[in-house]
Amino acid sequence: MQFDSTAYLLLLSLTFLVFHLAPKNLRVMVLLVASLIFYGSWNAPFLLLVFYSAIVDFVVARKIQRIEDPRAKKRWLIVSLVSNLSVLVLFKYANFIRESLHLALPDFEAVSEPWKIILPIGISFYTFQTMSYSIDVYKGRIKPESSFIDFMLYVCFFPQLIAGPIERAGHLMPQIKAVSSYRLKSEHVHVGLLLLAWGLFKKAALADNLARIVEVSYGNPGAYEGLDLLLATYAFAFQIFFDFSAYSDMARGAASLFGIKLVRNFDLPYLAENPSDFWRRWHISLSEWIRDYLYFPLGGSKNGVSRTLANLTIAMALAGLWHGAAWHFVIWGLFHGALLVLYRILGPAFSRATTFLPLWAAKGLRIGLMFHLACLGWIFFRAKSMADASTIVQQIGSWIAAGLPANQGAAGFALIILVLTFALMIWSEKDKVFHRLAQTPLGFASLVAVALILTAIFAPEVASPFIYFQF
Repeated sequence: MQFDSTAYLLLLSLTFLVFHLAPKNLRVMVLLVASLIFYGSWNAPFLLLVFYSAIVDFVVARKIQRIEDPRAKKRWLIVSLVSNLSVLVLFKYANFIRESLHLALPDFEAVSEPWKIILPIGISFYTFQTMSYSIDVYKGRIKPESSFIDFMLYVCFFPQLIAGPIERAGHLMPQIKAVSSYRLKSEHVHVGLLLLAWGLFKKAALADNLARIVEVSYGNPGAYEGLDLLLATYAFAFQIFFDFSAYSDMARGAASLFGIKLVRNFDLPYLAENPSDFWRRWHISLSEWIRDYLYFPLGGSKNGVSRTLANLTIAMALAGLWHGAAWHFVIWGLFHGALLVLYRILGPAFSRATTFLPLWAAKGLRIGLMFHLACLGWIFFRAKSMADASTIVQQIGSWIAAGLPANQGAAGFALIILVLTFALMIWSEKDKVFHRLAQTPLGFASLVAVALILTAIFAPEVASPFIYFQF
């Protein structure tokens, strides 16, 4: 059930009405039933996996609380980690492992043919969410939940079940507990409707149209020149931003209708000035999850420079693998790991080298450089294989090495669009234009109306699935 589908909007509307008309002690159940309907509409049998993850971590957390022996606590935590990761590996990575074994052992018949395994949507998100709960209970950061119904809603709350943001129990559980006493507030409805309309516009009018440009060139990269592939790469950079941030906005908007505030997942990432800044702005909930549950447990930056750099590389390689079961995703993660490592080593020297520039010029240089490094990484993320990624990089490199020949008009037009987009981002962020407009009834109504009208005008006839639904 797509967020931009009539079925989803109908489910959301009915849930909103029933939620606010139902007895207060049944509100959690209303949201849970809606969540199960939402996920079950895709593939009902896979609801068993959601229940499995929830039951395992609910039981594990309560066991951890009751046991005094630290070693026994750790054993129960291991039960949670092994149970969740084994399901994730089976459904998401089994064929990746098979393909890798087939490359290494081409004569081994057991791995010669693909295994018929369906990837459950959202499994990476809800698995990470339930594991973080068990880890937080083990670390003593939160107390285990006593109500399975409340905990089940934390696991599968429908606005953020499929593609996040990845919520921590310490943030979401208290809000779930509070829905029984929640009183409908106009500001929550205003925020919800505005985010839903804005997200729908970004997805249908912007991301889906960019998707058609990207698919043409990336679908057969060998047939296109370097300039075409470069422009398609720029298009994908904004497609994935508009697509994923649209989902996150719509998730936050839907949650707001029930008095629940989800974490913000994006903060204008293409205005980042360095690799660390980029990951503080892009997919924030995953970045913080990787930092807190992987990078810090590996040792973080506490054990010397070489160990810090190794930890960064390992964390980002696994972040890449989390996104997709293919080597080009691993390369994408390693690429960003290398950027973080190089920034740790060369960042201070680069800052000193630009001190002769005016502050605005130095800032613009850093933003432009980081944006193009991110675009280089997106090639490996979007390409269908390492062979396609290699072709795209070679074609773009050859075009640049030849002195940027061919259609300068197309390149110039793309450059103007990029500059205008960045200018709009900076302006809207600095002056909080949309936020201030939404404070008045007329401004709020105008923003929602404009978003919906533009969506109706520019949305293609065939909608593209949200990119992060595949993860």
